[in-house]
Amino acid sequence: MKMPSRAASLALALCLALIAAPVPAADPFGSFGDTVSSPANRAVAVTPSDTAPLADIPKALYVGTGGTIVMRGKSDNADRTWKNVPSGAFLPFRAEYIRATGTTAADILALY
Repeated sequence: MKMPSRAASLALALCLALIAAPVPAADPFGSFGDTVSSPANRAVAVTPSDTAPLADIPKALYVGTGGTIVMRGKSDNADRTWKNVPSGAFLPFRAEYIRATGTTAADILALY
């Protein structure tokens, strides 16, 4: 049985490596600037707190399980109560605080 040449073996190994290598997803919007009105590109679970602000001001919030949310916006000076927020709602609100007291909604994600 004839053995393949070293060059042929290397070429085959390279082809197999290219086939197995993960290909990054194409991002047709990658060259656009990230603004508050741009779609979010990361989501972080929110733990409501009566004292601690969110680590970063999000673009919006997603509410997995509906209910009431007590929160304060980035430029607000008082907490506001949002009642009857439905499950699956996207809130285009830049919250600085999401309070534990009074908040019955759950599975809240901050969208960045």
